[in-house]
Amino acid sequence: MLPDLGYNALICRYSDDGWYEFNVYNSGNYDIFYYDNVVAKDYKLLYRGASTAIKTGKNTNEYTAVCSGNTLTLGINGVEVRTVKSNDLKEGQVGFGLSSFDVLPIIAEFDGFAASVP
Repeated sequence: MLPDLGYNALICRYSDDGWYEFNVYNSGNYDIFYYDNVVAKDYKLLYRGASTAIKTGKNTNEYTAVCSGNTLTLGINGVEVRTVKSNDLKEGQVGFGLSSFDVLPIIAEFDGFAASVP
C-alpha cells in the first residue's frame, strides 16, 4: 500500500456552521468528514475507506461530491464509491482544496471545477 502523501478535497455546504469535506488521498484511500464549527469545533468522521477507482501516482482522477438533502455521495472516476447520511447542514457554499504532508515540492494541476444544483 502506498503512503498518504497528500490529498484533494471537495467541500460542500460551507458556512459559519461548518462544512462537509470529501478527501481523496494519492494512496487510494478516502474519507468523508463533517466539520462542526459551532459546538465541537472539530472534525467528525462520517466514513473512511479505500477504492480501486482511485488512480494512484501521476495519473489523472475525476472526483464528484453530491450533497442532496441528507445524502452525501462521493464519486471517483465515474464510480459511486460511498454514500452517507447526515442531517447536520442544510445549505452553504462549495469549494476544493489540495494538501500535501511532508513532501516538497508538490506539483498538481486542476483542469477544472464545476458546481451545479441537483
